[in-house]
Formats: sequence, C-alpha cells, structure tokens
Amino acid sequence: MFTLLLATGCVTDPCRSLCVDVAASVDGCIAEWGVTWPDIGATTRRAWRVECQDAWATTRAGMEVRQIPAAEGACADASRALESATCAEVAAMLPASATTVPEDSGYP
Repeated sequence: MFTLLLATGCVTDPCRSLCVDVAASVDGCIAEWGVTWPDIGATTRRAWRVECQDAWATTRAGMEVRQIPAAEGACADASRALESATCAEVAAMLPASATTVPEDSGYP
C-alpha cells in the first residue's frame, strides 16, 4: 500500500509543505512589515513558494539518501514552529536574499 501511495503522489514532502507554510506566514506578515512580495525577492506569494520548492528539489537531488530523512524532519519541525510563530520569527526563516526590504519598514 505504501508503494501505491508513493505512486499516486499522496505522500507529502515536508520540505515542499514548509515552502507553502512559510509563504502563507509571510503573506500574513507583509502588512505588519510594511513591505510587498517584490521587497522580499518574489513577484507574488505563489512565485516565492515555487522558487522555494525548486530550491528544495535541487538541494534534495544533491543529498545522499541517508541525509533526506533528517532534512525532512527538520522541515516538519519548522512547519510546526510556524503554527505559533510571530512575524519576527517568520522573518528569521527567510533566506538572506530577502535583504532588499526597505530599512524604514517594520521588517525586523
């Protein structure tokens, strides 16, 4: 049955899910930060999610099989942490490329 689930795509990759969760959290914080998606390096929420998921796919492809479960565990932990994260904690999860945020914004 597990093979069937994998074949049908029902098994969720926690790191791909983390990209969805972070994008949603950022979307909820943008107004508080006084920025827009382009300020943090993406044209839209969807574009940010796709870029994040593509980056994970590239990273995963370069990992040894034995490394993947630990990475996926870290992603699952991060997704759980997002459930109660403040906007400052969400900002800390963003990649360094989000440094284009205007200095006078509320972004930490």
